[in-house]
Amino acid sequence: MFAESFWGVEGFEELRKYLKHSTDLSKDIGILLAERAELELSYAKSLSKIGSKLSKATHVCIGTLAESWCLGGAEMEIEAELHRVFGQALLDDICKLIKSVIDSQSKARKPVEVTVEKAFKNFSDRRSDEAKCKKNAHSLTKDREKTIEQVNSARDGKIKNVSEKDLAKLEKKVTQLEESMTKADKEYFEAGRKAEAARQDWESQVFKACVQLQSIEDDRIRQMQDSLNRYTAYLAAIGPKMMTSCEKLTHAVGSVDAASDIRRISETKGKRPNQSEQLLLDFYAEDRGNVMDFERRKYALQGYVFSLEQDLEREHKGRDGVMRLMDVYKGQPSFGDQDDGIQRLASVDSMIRYLEASRLKITSSLAELNRQPKPESQLMRHFEKTKDKQGSSLTVLRMASLVSEGAAETSAAPTAFRPPADGSHFDDGEFDDAPYSPISRCTAIYDFSAKADNELTIRTGDVLTVFRKDDDGWWFGELNGRSGIFPGSYVK
Repeated sequence: MFAESFWGVEGFEELRKYLKHSTDLSKDIGILLAERAELELSYAKSLSKIGSKLSKATHVCIGTLAESWCLGGAEMEIEAELHRVFGQALLDDICKLIKSVIDSQSKARKPVEVTVEKAFKNFSDRRSDEAKCKKNAHSLTKDREKTIEQVNSARDGKIKNVSEKDLAKLEKKVTQLEESMTKADKEYFEAGRKAEAARQDWESQVFKACVQLQSIEDDRIRQMQDSLNRYTAYLAAIGPKMMTSCEKLTHAVGSVDAASDIRRISETKGKRPNQSEQLLLDFYAEDRGNVMDFERRKYALQGYVFSLEQDLEREHKGRDGVMRLMDVYKGQPSFGDQDDGIQRLASVDSMIRYLEASRLKITSSLAELNRQPKPESQLMRHFEKTKDKQGSSLTVLRMASLVSEGAAETSAAPTAFRPPADGSHFDDGEFDDAPYSPISRCTAIYDFSAKADNELTIRTGDVLTVFRKDDDGWWFGELNGRSGIFPGSYVK
């Protein structure tokens, strides 16, 4: 539950702050109980002396009145012994238990928090490197365009008194800038991939840390519940005069519920749902506001799409390998941890989504450049476009984290990310074999031909039974005894 509620930098810091407060509370309880124990022991010592003096005082007298007061003195000593036992029990049992809980909690939390801090520092460094590479790539591209314009103007006679030697220097400078720009673009591309990988690692470490910290907090609550239960038991032994307080505490002990506490902490302190913020690649050529020759812009965009498609192909092959490895883990659990396989699959799917979204964005820019219809995709509604401090475009893909979704699936492989119906989707066994109940019926308004085994061919006028509607625009349904996925935009 912590992993779903305390997401991102602010969420994890809020969780750390709350856990520190909970540890401080345990310390305060231990200190106050120690003070109570000292008061009980001091009271017991004084009461025992008074009771002994009273008993001795009654020895000089005879009669029923003296015997009654002598019994009163003895009862004082018995009550003193009860308080002494209670105070000593607080010191030897409860206070030591609380101190042990605090020490073990601190030791358990420290390595978890250090791991997250290291992952976040690595992520911050990679993001900084990416920003530097981006700035350099944009600057070189801008300089190259400016120099090319100077060369063209000199050739056209717009700039006078330019010698052939000067023109040759400008052309050489263009060549050098193009080489530098190509190298800078490649460095920026690699920096972007490294930053995304570091972000995924940090996100995964946050998720794991939240799971571990939830377990630690759950243990603390249960240990403190046990301390309160012991305190109640010792208090109840003091006598009828403490019964009212004991009944209240007994009711309080019985009402302690670790699961309920975890839920309330998450609801009141959690920052936001588990959404990933993937910073997509934004090349100079994508922004039509940046000065650039039409053909060079087109050639650059086509090159970026080609590079992304090559990376996507490699990632898909890697995903197939992870799936095969998970099948081995499922058949032979002793070979490896299936949860680790699920996390690896979620990481691969997250990278595929990052590359797919970047390709979709660049393809849209290319289509706009060629005055062609832009590809339609549900992914676009998750794009958030802003500007950085230097005025460069920033595009963030904000969607549910695949890391936490993957980790939630412990009995089967997680559902992989499915791209939209624009011809770019991939076949990863999107739907499992679990039974579904019909939720609606729909009529096809366009023809759609299946391109994969898990897709459903439909024709205009076909009436389909719908079992599920996914956020990415693909629906799962049945037609004439065959089931599969089809684009929701093709039906009504």
